[in-house]
Formats: sequence, C-alpha cells, structure tokens
Amino acid sequence: MCMRERERERERERMERVEELRGEAALQQLLACHVSIVLHFWSKGTHDSIDPLFVQLCVDTPQARFFRVEAEKQPEILAAFNVSITPYFIFLKDGETIDRLEGANPSELANKVSKLAGPRTLSMAAAPSSLGMAGGPTTIEAVQQNFKSP
Repeated sequence: MCMRERERERERERMERVEELRGEAALQQLLACHVSIVLHFWSKGTHDSIDPLFVQLCVDTPQARFFRVEAEKQPEILAAFNVSITPYFIFLKDGETIDRLEGANPSELANKVSKLAGPRTLSMAAAPSSLGMAGGPTTIEAVQQNFKSP
C-alpha cells in the first residue's frame, strides 16, 4: 500500500468514529448510555472550518463519543438543547449537559473535550490544559494545517 493510500485509509477510519446523530429517539438512546459525549451542531456554512479539528479530537479521545448534528435536518435536537447558532458544541456526561461552546474556537474546544474525557489512564492527572496539552501532537498538527493565516 502506498503512502497516499495509507493516508486515505487513516482519514476514513477517523471519519468513521464521528457519528451522525439522527432523530430524537437516537438522542434518547444515547443519553441513556451514561458515557461522555460531544455533540457538534453544524450547518453547511460552518462545517468546514472546525470539523477537521473535531475529527482529530475524536481520534485522540477514545474515551468519549463524538456526534455531528446537522442543524437543518435535526430541528428537534436543536430545540432540545436550545441551540440557535452554529457551530455549537454540547458536552454531556452520564446524560447531563456539563458544558457548552458557541463558535469555532479551537483551543476552547480542545480544552473542553479534555475536561470532559478526563485522564486517559488512572495514572494521568486531569489538569487544566492548553491546546497542546489537551490534544497532543496530532491535534496541534491538525489545528496548524486547518487554521493557517493566508
């Protein structure tokens, strides 16, 4: 397998971890699971700017589940969380909303994901972190590639 094919395969695997949340019934099932969840509310105009980082955080944070909610197609889910603008992020733990983020702020998103997920192992301390500490080197690379100044 050539390098380009390996890169495509890795990107496909990353994309498979971020799931689409469709319908209020699916939301209710998800809330009953009692896991850490990040919901990314998006619309066509906002999807490209922050989504690469969202995907990378999903890959870097296996202890949480990541879902996209397309605003135009899921108005009942937007109403359930009182979301009126995109991009918007909801952070849930054990079925309860513990945090929110309005807008495409890469460092805040990484920090909130890190806070939600907690330590990766029992020996790691959960501490406030900068973008670099929260996401690790792959997240930093994704941010640098996707948020470069022209």
